[in-house]
Amino acid sequence: MLDLGLIAFANPWLLLGLASLPILWLLLRVTPPAPRRQIFPAIRLLAGLKAREETPIRTPWWLVLLRSVAIALVILGLARPVLNPDERLYGSGPLILVLDDGWAAARGWSRRIAAAEHLLDQAAREGRMAAIVTTAPQTSVAQASVLLPASEARRSLGGLEPKPWPVDRLAALERIEALDFSGSAHVVWLSDGQLGSAEPRELVTFAERLQKLGRIDLLDDGAGASGRLILPPEIRGASLALRVERAGTQAPESLRVLGIGTDGGTLSVTDLTFEAAESLAEGELKLPSELRNRI
Repeated sequence: MLDLGLIAFANPWLLLGLASLPILWLLLRVTPPAPRRQIFPAIRLLAGLKAREETPIRTPWWLVLLRSVAIALVILGLARPVLNPDERLYGSGPLILVLDDGWAAARGWSRRIAAAEHLLDQAAREGRMAAIVTTAPQTSVAQASVLLPASEARRSLGGLEPKPWPVDRLAALERIEALDFSGSAHVVWLSDGQLGSAEPRELVTFAERLQKLGRIDLLDDGAGASGRLILPPEIRGASLALRVERAGTQAPESLRVLGIGTDGGTLSVTDLTFEAAESLAEGELKLPSELRNRI
């Protein structure tokens, strides 16, 4: 990639096509040979006719300039310019994305995927390999993580989605350490924000072993953006006993839980409150009379 400060080019070799613009200018302005004059008496019958179209002897300069600019823009576009290119990734090894995809990642999933796409685009511009390692246990036998060209790894992001269970980062760490590469990797951990609820020693071990691969960056959604999980409710008379868990323990927080029917209508509404430093909120969701008779 050719970096010129505020702008960079992913395919700089295509800029060599700009050197052909002077030749194209001459070709566009070249004058065709003059027609040969042939005497034909009957042509006098056409002497009084007026031509509807007139062709200039040479191409106007403004049209030649317009065509040259169009060709130059095509060449610049094929060179894939990047405005304000980001700082290069660390080291000479691959980009390793550690993606938390447990229940706590659901709320900020779109932002997490957008950040992963941005990093993989940067790795592709630098011609690096990349690996995406998810931390939630798989429903089937987990496949070993592999290194792919960054552009191919980016296409696999569309098939990922959060799982409705917690993560297992130490199991994912074994797949990360099984990757075979040379040089120092740039590891980016896209966290679900559920750091305060994990075992401290587990997090320290996870971070220390990742750091041995190269540089490690931690990205999360910030305070107050962590996920929430509604635990299986229990029937208590004419209501459902609700328990909602949030990732970590932040400041006091209130949220509203809606009971939605099969037709998409709202059956009941209740408000729950998380106290300070609490990760569990409890409440009851009243059932409509037509549902009470079915229980």
